[in-house]
Amino acid sequence: SHDRGLLVHHIVGELRLAGADQPHTVAMSTLVIFSIGMLVAEYPSGVFADWAGRKRALALSCVFNIVGASIYVMSSSLMALFAGQFIFGLSAAFRSGSDSALLHSHLERAGVPERYSAALARLRIASNSGIVTACFTGGWLYAWWPPSVFAGTALCSLIALVLLYGFEEPPRPVVHGNYLGILRASLAQVGDHAAVRAILLLGGFGSTFFFFLYWTMQSYLVEIGAPVERNGLVVGTTSLLSAISLTALSWLAASRRRHGVAMGVLLFAIPLALLVAAVAYRTGWLWFGAGVLIVTAMGQVLFRNLTNIRLQELVPDSVRASLVSLASWLASLLYVPVFPIGGALLDAWGIDGGYAAIAVLVLLPSLPLYMLARRHRVC
Repeated sequence: SHDRGLLVHHIVGELRLAGADQPHTVAMSTLVIFSIGMLVAEYPSGVFADWAGRKRALALSCVFNIVGASIYVMSSSLMALFAGQFIFGLSAAFRSGSDSALLHSHLERAGVPERYSAALARLRIASNSGIVTACFTGGWLYAWWPPSVFAGTALCSLIALVLLYGFEEPPRPVVHGNYLGILRASLAQVGDHAAVRAILLLGGFGSTFFFFLYWTMQSYLVEIGAPVERNGLVVGTTSLLSAISLTALSWLAASRRRHGVAMGVLLFAIPLALLVAAVAYRTGWLWFGAGVLIVTAMGQVLFRNLTNIRLQELVPDSVRASLVSLASWLASLLYVPVFPIGGALLDAWGIDGGYAAIAVLVLLPSLPLYMLARRHRVC
């Protein structure tokens, strides 16, 4: 996440210095390449994890991460940027459903599946803590020597791959004997259960909105003149707040009412944050607007994990990684049109007008999505 945040910040800044007419559109469009990588592999990788094993899927994620980061170390051309983004998308795809499904199967084997929300919170806190550690130094390393950030990413992924080799994966019941059987079974879950469809739509759209807010925050920082060294601080602060917010995950998930209220509040917090940031930019309260975006962006971790917990409750273990990946696949599909459109609005109407317009566009699907989720008692 920090790597791509630095890239957005760097591209927008360089294009503005070069006098480009649409720096935000171009920079946000580079994220589409990452989304295409996820789009190609997201759902198939989830089915692969349920078929060949979650551990193998995670190993492939590490390999793709090493390859993508190595490309950035060796080249800084535009084609290298696109290739690296695409491969990072493949890496994220193979990780998205595998880690949580593997965790849940461990707990089921131990006879304590009710501890999933607490264990998932600890897993995500550990992940975010790693991001915090990297981000507090990453901005300065990037300013000193940009390839150092990506070399560090490749090294960390290599260490993770070595550690994963000695990790034991609990056996899963083989309900469907081949890849196509798991694919058909996962699609049957979607077709047969309205609650599953509702949570997939809510998770897919909500994740897209949260990630869009997070990446446009990089454009906001460029507009207010924040130096690249501050980017690491901002991303690290967001990750730190996200880790802190995850301490409430178990408490929220323990009550169906608290769980639903939290998801609804987080969903509608996105357009509100964009409107507040637009007003703050217009009135000159620049860092207040940045603060609002940072606090709201941290909600993506809490929101995604709340939807993940609900989905895990609804589906069997044999297709668990497939359906978690399907929710991410839907988000990736939405990234492709959303990022260029958002960047074009920022270029056409500025940060204030663009954010206001985007807030309205986010609010329009949020209302029916929330009503659908309420109807099927998943929110």
